[in-house]
Amino acid sequence: MKTTLNLSRLVRLLGTLALCYPTSPIGAAPLPSRPAQPAQPSPLTAVSQDDGLSREQAALAEEQGLLRRQLHQLSQTMEALAGRFQAEGRSHAAQLLRGALKHLTDRNDQAGSLTLDELMGASGAELGGGRAGRALEEQERILASLERLLAILLDRQDLDSLEETLEELQEIKRRLGQLADDEARLEEQTADLKEEARNQELVDLTAGINRAAARQRDLLAQNESRGRADGSLALDRAREELAVLLRRQEKDLELFAAWDPEAGRELELLAKGLREARLEASRAMRLEQAARELELAAATAREAGGDDAGFRAATQDLNSAAQDAAREARASEDAAARLAADELAAGAAELAAAQDGTSRRLAAESLEERARRLRAAAEQARERGELAGAAVEAAAQSAAERKSSAGLAASEVAAALAERTGAGPEGGSAGETGAAPEAGAGPGTTEAERLAARAERAQRALENGLRENELLGPVLAASQASAAAQAAALAKELEGLTALSAALGAGARAASDELERAAASLAAASEQAAAGQAAQGRAEAGRAAESLAKALGALGQSQSGQSESGQSQSGQSESGQSQSGQSQSGQSESGQSQSGQSQSGQSESGQSQSGQSQSGQSQSGQSESGQSESGQSQSGQSQSGQSQSGQSESGQSPGAQGGSPDLAQAQEQLAQDVTDLAEEARGANLNDESKRAVEDSLSSAATAMERAAQALAEARSAAAASAQRDALDALAKAGEAAGEGVQADGEAAARAQELRAEQERIREEIMRLAERNQERASATPQPDMEGAASSASQAAESLGAGNLGGAQKQEQETERRLRQAMEQLEEEEEQYERLRQEELLFRIAEEAQALLEEHQAQMARTLELHGQRQGAGLPGRSLRLRLRDVARQETALSQRAREAADTIRAEESLVFAEILAEVAGDLTRIGRDLGDAGGYQSGERVQALQRDVERSLGWLLEALRQEAQRRSESPPEPSGSGGENRLVPDSAELKLLRRMEVEILEGLAELEILHPELTAEGAAAPDRAALDPLLLEDVARMAYRHQRVSDLFEHFRSRLGIPAPADDTEESESEAESGGMRPRIELPGQDG
Repeated sequence: MKTTLNLSRLVRLLGTLALCYPTSPIGAAPLPSRPAQPAQPSPLTAVSQDDGLSREQAALAEEQGLLRRQLHQLSQTMEALAGRFQAEGRSHAAQLLRGALKHLTDRNDQAGSLTLDELMGASGAELGGGRAGRALEEQERILASLERLLAILLDRQDLDSLEETLEELQEIKRRLGQLADDEARLEEQTADLKEEARNQELVDLTAGINRAAARQRDLLAQNESRGRADGSLALDRAREELAVLLRRQEKDLELFAAWDPEAGRELELLAKGLREARLEASRAMRLEQAARELELAAATAREAGGDDAGFRAATQDLNSAAQDAAREARASEDAAARLAADELAAGAAELAAAQDGTSRRLAAESLEERARRLRAAAEQARERGELAGAAVEAAAQSAAERKSSAGLAASEVAAALAERTGAGPEGGSAGETGAAPEAGAGPGTTEAERLAARAERAQRALENGLRENELLGPVLAASQASAAAQAAALAKELEGLTALSAALGAGARAASDELERAAASLAAASEQAAAGQAAQGRAEAGRAAESLAKALGALGQSQSGQSESGQSQSGQSESGQSQSGQSQSGQSESGQSQSGQSQSGQSESGQSQSGQSQSGQSQSGQSESGQSESGQSQSGQSQSGQSQSGQSESGQSPGAQGGSPDLAQAQEQLAQDVTDLAEEARGANLNDESKRAVEDSLSSAATAMERAAQALAEARSAAAASAQRDALDALAKAGEAAGEGVQADGEAAARAQELRAEQERIREEIMRLAERNQERASATPQPDMEGAASSASQAAESLGAGNLGGAQKQEQETERRLRQAMEQLEEEEEQYERLRQEELLFRIAEEAQALLEEHQAQMARTLELHGQRQGAGLPGRSLRLRLRDVARQETALSQRAREAADTIRAEESLVFAEILAEVAGDLTRIGRDLGDAGGYQSGERVQALQRDVERSLGWLLEALRQEAQRRSESPPEPSGSGGENRLVPDSAELKLLRRMEVEILEGLAELEILHPELTAEGAAAPDRAALDPLLLEDVARMAYRHQRVSDLFEHFRSRLGIPAPADDTEESESEAESGGMRPRIELPGQDG
């Protein structure tokens, strides 16, 4: 707060310095400075200088010296504040002050290569030498420099520097855009070259991967379709959900075992003892602190000796400590705090009363005695705290024997209280006893502080334990309720599966029954947990876990039964005919048939298996080594990739009875094809890394396909689908690696070198732009162009090595970084544009205010001079001269208003510019009427025009201030919001436009009242030649302004996309047909 006040005083002082010089208009571009006015008689030249300096010159010279001394004071204040602000972390304010200090020492051509201090010295020297004209020139330079200094401190940017920064920023952004476009074209050329460089092996590999992915997607779709039809997919999903629910219930059982509501009361007793230990430790610390203050004051008093300043400082410090202690005592109402405050207050009073060396020495001794008493009281408080802590530690160790969350919290409390620094309880080192050194304990830490730290850590552990113990009940209640709802939903889902098949029905029904029992137990456990009944809740939760386990087992049996019922029986032919009464499921060796047995493996030496089926299943549907016995069909397997003929005897599809041998066979065949495809990858023109990636991905795909085939054979649709998706992911990775790892050779390698040269050119351009951007003095974070240059360098290296896929990726990254840098620069550009517009608004408002004040001064002079006129004739010579001077002043104001209008029109703020243009036109007419050409008019008509100018400037100032306030209160619009970045928003201009039209209508109504002859018709209509020409001029002025308002509104309507009303269109057409001419004004975007 104090530093803010210092900065405010600094700015006010600088403003005072600036006010000591004549004010000047806005002199910086784009608003030109006002034209030089006729020289007025100066008091410096009006006084004779024959006998040396006049009194006025001497006074001005002395005042110039005073201003120079104030400037020195200002510089010293800024230096002190800059260091303080930097230390406080207010880097922006410190930066502004350093910028202001730099301005004070800068030399520039506008100041005649002099610093501000040297300019003031030169001005004083010119005044001392009686050279008033030269002194005035120096003062104008001083004023400009002071205004710039004030702008730096107020963080107002110079308009010229802002525009230069904007131009530089826009040029860098434009070059970045060109480089991004060049990089995009280079990426396209690299992609085309990569496509052309692929050899036939790579083309075949890519096509094979795509075909395998298509076949895998088809198998996945068939598997999911069959799984939904026969319920196996739902059964697998239910089993997985049930397994998750069971694992969750086992974790809840562990929490039930750790929950001990009764132990919470023991923890609360520990909390009471800890509060006592912490209170005594706090008392000891407070008393020790007061003792240190007294000892420090005594030492300072002894060292000060006869130094009154040092002794007063010690007294003030002790008195401040006494006041702080008194506030703490009142707040805490603690006896120890009151004792510390009383001792400090008494010691401060003794020091203040000591006036000589002897009394000061005695006072120091008294302070030391008071400190000894406080330290003794602190030691007693610490001992009481140690005793309370030891009692808590013993109780916590006893409570820690419980195997619960409360017991764990108690053990943490005991461990925190048992920590010691340097030595354990037996006097050994901390490393020997196993006690960790106390955190935060240093060589200067007191015993009371260490006790407080241990008690604080124990308190945190205790609070955590209490909170966890309190939350366990509600948490378990919510978890068990959620599990009950999930179990009930699973039971209902399984109930719907019982009607699909007999194999599914029995297991699903049993699992559903167990889930219903589990849901009831879970609901009961939730109620017991909510009531705080840990034992009963734990028992119900255990029963729920048992039911969930039984349900999971029943689902497993249902799945096994489904798989067994779906297997083909030996001795049956899929086409309904037996082949020699045998079913061959493996390979028949030595040309001997299997005698009526289903063989699960291979027959040995032509002997049949002795009526047994290995693994309990017939391996019908699988082929060993892809071979079949000559002249025999394999049971359940299509020959040479052909489809199976017909269905099973029951008339159901194989998937409907449990297994999917046809899908399993197709999946197994696809796995083999993918394995073969991996062998073909070796001949593709891929780089080594991509080739390894392709082979690894294809191997992973084949492994996943084999898992899917096994799951399909066992009727586990969900597991098969998961494996099939893994296979698709692996195939996608293989395809990506094959597409990105093209290695260029031959002509492609030569073309890649050409692209490499282009990439190097882009990289060098990026580096030059990065250096150019770093040279700009910008406070905003700059875009990472070095990252774009780095990725461009990597792309060049990849192109040089013929790695086209890697080069393409790095080129895409380079373009992305360049576009990102452009976006960041665009945001910075918008910030600078806002600053430029704010500065321009400020200057326009400043100029409008100056115009208004100077015009009001001329209005007062006109009114005064008109009152001095006698009769209706020409005024006297003296009045004519003074009226002519007012006319010149108003004409000069009109020129300044016209220049300001041109400036604001360049920002496309057309309504604001129109008001300034109208002001300029009215001021020109006023100047004409007040001067020779107008016959020195100063009556009501001229004064009415002056009031119109005053009102228009007032409107303009009001609108400008409202816009400045809106900008300060509203956050800047985000980048890319769609609207143009205008100096003044459309809403503000439209409001002002409406106000202008209302004024015109009110003026017309007033004219009709004052001059009814203007609206007379027929015989009463006056002859135009008989009307007052000045009246007609007023009417024409209003008509012209109305037309300008209409044209401006049409411009807004066209730009905003508002359709014209039908009446306006018809009127325009009829006017065109009649050949009528309509006055128009030239607006941006209009032709002619």
